[in-house]
Amino acid sequence: MVNSKTIKSVTLAALMLTSVLAMTGGVAGQTTPTLSVSDDTVDAGTDASVDLTVDTVPDGLQTYNVTLELSDGSAADIDTASGNAISGNSFQIVDSSADSITIRGADLGGAVNAGDTDVNLATIDLTNTAQGART
Repeated sequence: MVNSKTIKSVTLAALMLTSVLAMTGGVAGQTTPTLSVSDDTVDAGTDASVDLTVDTVPDGLQTYNVTLELSDGSAADIDTASGNAISGNSFQIVDSSADSITIRGADLGGAVNAGDTDVNLATIDLTNTAQGART
């Protein structure tokens, strides 16, 4: 029997969206962007990756600053992150530990356009996964 675990979410604790989305707040009918973290099922002891995605950017993306934290630190360790929609020098890991990571990005080149949907901001790499379901 294979011991597997599901990384259902990297809890978006202390989620900070500082000037994340260049949007106008409080406009009737405007969609509020939502961040989500993908699920991954892996065998215990193997590496995993989860994607940080924003569902919509009605007015485009200027900058973001996000802290992701594991809801159960015994489920895995955060190893690193890489920028997807924004990469290179415009993506930075601000702070990192085994249980949390703070990343930021600045869309200086206009890679993310107004109205884009399902924008993959970053991939978070996890190591030292443990047996059992963790959320």
